[in-house]
Amino acid sequence: MSDLCFTIEGGEKTLSVRYSHREAKCLGGPLLPSGKKFSAALGLWDNFSVAKGMDTQAWTIKSRVPLLGAADELLAALKIDSEFFRYDYQYSFSSNPKQRNTGGMGITVNGRGGMIDARRPGQVFSRFTSSNPEERGSDVLDLRNCAPVETPRGAIKIHRRKNQLDWQPKLENLIKFLRSLRVESVRIRHHYPK
Repeated sequence: MSDLCFTIEGGEKTLSVRYSHREAKCLGGPLLPSGKKFSAALGLWDNFSVAKGMDTQAWTIKSRVPLLGAADELLAALKIDSEFFRYDYQYSFSSNPKQRNTGGMGITVNGRGGMIDARRPGQVFSRFTSSNPEERGSDVLDLRNCAPVETPRGAIKIHRRKNQLDWQPKLENLIKFLRSLRVESVRIRHHYPK
């Protein structure tokens, strides 16, 4: 079961959208905040529990207009950074250029501690937490297209390879479908394709 699906019902109309686990994973992360907003508007985790996983028979009710807005926002963000989201990323350090990594790894840059991460498709970034305990949050550095970053392990080198993320036509179809509806709310079910 490498693919997932969501089905939306509005009035007499129905739309099913098939997507991959990797496409779902792309929707998180700090370089695509609109992905998280879309997941929430779609109710992706509404019927999920750690103990049982996804209840593929359950439906959730969501407002049509916020879902349409979230889909529009996600599509716009993916179009703006389309060149970056065409690739998956790995990183290495000049001290050990043959060892390519994707997982989170602690780094220090200009005396600031942080974490480098390339686990999400289309994203590689460093997140630095604030050294001031009164400040909450963190700074994120997009490493997909920046000048070399020096660390005690050496300069960070970014490696990329083409991926198969294909949200654009799916979102365009979803937006067209949602605009065609004249209902306030839609029913959504998250399931596996038949």
